[in-house]
Amino acid sequence: MTKRRPTVFASLSAGRRTERLVLLAATTLFIGGLVCGFYRFNQNLATEYGDVSDASAYAAVHLEYALETRRQSVEMLAEQAAELMSGRYSLNLQPTLRLDPRPDHHGYVLGALPGFTKAELGQLSGEGPMPPTDSPLAREMAMAIALTPLLKALEHRDADLPLIYYQSASGFAYVYPALGTATSGSQFYRRSDEQRAAYAKAAPQANPQRQTIWTRAAPDFEHKEQTATVSAPLYVADQFLGVISRDVKLATLVEALVLRKVPYSGLTVVNASGRNLLHPEQPKVSVDVLQRPPGTPVRAGKVSYTVYPLSQAGWFMVTITDHPAILLGAASDSLLLIGAIIASLLSVTLLVLLAGALRDNEKLSIQDGLTGLYNRRHFDIIAQREFGRSLRDQSWLGLAILDVDFFKKYNDHYGHQAGDQVLRSVSEALRQALQRATDGVFRVGGEEFAVLVPLQAPDQFDAVLERIVVGVRDLDIPHEKSDWPQLTVSVGAVAIGPGQPLSLDAAYSKADEALYQAKMAGRNRYVVAALAGDGKAPALPQHIVAEPIQGRQKS
Repeated sequence: MTKRRPTVFASLSAGRRTERLVLLAATTLFIGGLVCGFYRFNQNLATEYGDVSDASAYAAVHLEYALETRRQSVEMLAEQAAELMSGRYSLNLQPTLRLDPRPDHHGYVLGALPGFTKAELGQLSGEGPMPPTDSPLAREMAMAIALTPLLKALEHRDADLPLIYYQSASGFAYVYPALGTATSGSQFYRRSDEQRAAYAKAAPQANPQRQTIWTRAAPDFEHKEQTATVSAPLYVADQFLGVISRDVKLATLVEALVLRKVPYSGLTVVNASGRNLLHPEQPKVSVDVLQRPPGTPVRAGKVSYTVYPLSQAGWFMVTITDHPAILLGAASDSLLLIGAIIASLLSVTLLVLLAGALRDNEKLSIQDGLTGLYNRRHFDIIAQREFGRSLRDQSWLGLAILDVDFFKKYNDHYGHQAGDQVLRSVSEALRQALQRATDGVFRVGGEEFAVLVPLQAPDQFDAVLERIVVGVRDLDIPHEKSDWPQLTVSVGAVAIGPGQPLSLDAAYSKADEALYQAKMAGRNRYVVAALAGDGKAPALPQHIVAEPIQGRQKS
């Protein structure tokens, strides 16, 4: 019988074998640490960019809102001016009696006016002969000065408000607040001012649709800061009178809105061609970058761009992230994990088990144990996200809440086990009615469910709600204690979108009111809450009620 030779490992001494085992374990541990470290590094990098995206989206929403409020303030002033000029109000001001001629400027300037201190009154100046006291031009001047209390209120709300001004087509301008005097000529009105974009782009020839317009940013004449202007034309009985404008200091506005620090990044605003409106001397942002999906980081050399459209002015908010710095941050966060893995092999197993447990725990924390639907906690998270997306993208979103009709009576009559089975059946019917991956179904209470549905248009919501009501009714579950012979649901809904910027709480309240109306109307139906239109989106009808189908009659 041939004697087998010992293996190389078996031939080693016990000490050498221990050394080899330690070396093998150390090598395995080191390689495992590098692999896990690389995996963790990618996770940290994704997390860092996620934090950048979240903070940027937060700032973009607030910036869009700030631009919208400034546009609305100018439109409000134009509406008020039109009311004052309509003839329904008497303007007791007689500014023409206080005009001082300025031959050096071929015009005139308003002096002191009774009832106004020097600090309260803006600067009125014009070109040409001084108008008669009872002329239409004199009334137009009185209208401009009568707007002063509103201008003052806007100034109090915006501590860094540069200027608000009315530029008349008849040859004068009223600027608030007054910046010094017109003696220097820098504030004195000239007919050539009508060539400036703030007036020319809002005037009838360039703006026959009478829209509110934004001009591109340029240095203002006082502080040389990058300033954009929003302008609204003023019409009275289809007669163009002039333009009301408001300057907006972009850098100050952006700085004030960065309530959450964006890590490794800076914010700026660019126009559709990629020109930096805050820092024109900097290189343009590529148009290809601007066309990428909002919130998606795009690498360009040593920086990454994350773009968010600002629909109010047709601009883009751009987050410029230092990519090497964010790589270093992700790597430094990974070093601790690499060291922990190398320190103990058991920790690797523990981390794997812990990660699995955390995933299971997270799943349990967002899922309803009875129906398998997402729970109220997850609804609150998803609804906040979807409402924010709807506001950013100016897209439509439907929210519906529904109750199982007379569920307590069902439980009392058929038993709680049967009630649990009903909830599972209703949940399955809702899944069948909402089969798109983007639709969300949640159990938010005992017999209360919520639905979130992205919409292309608000009228698409009717078909979804109809499927829900009919789908539950078609389960054909007997319910002897109901007003209907079978199990039914009542649904209250609301659709938000362009021109309907409701918060989540306000939308939920509207849907709840509509649910109450559905119950009062006899249940087994849906009602969509009415929202007033604003000119941008059609107003929804007050009641959209599914015609209930007569089921089996009670015996």
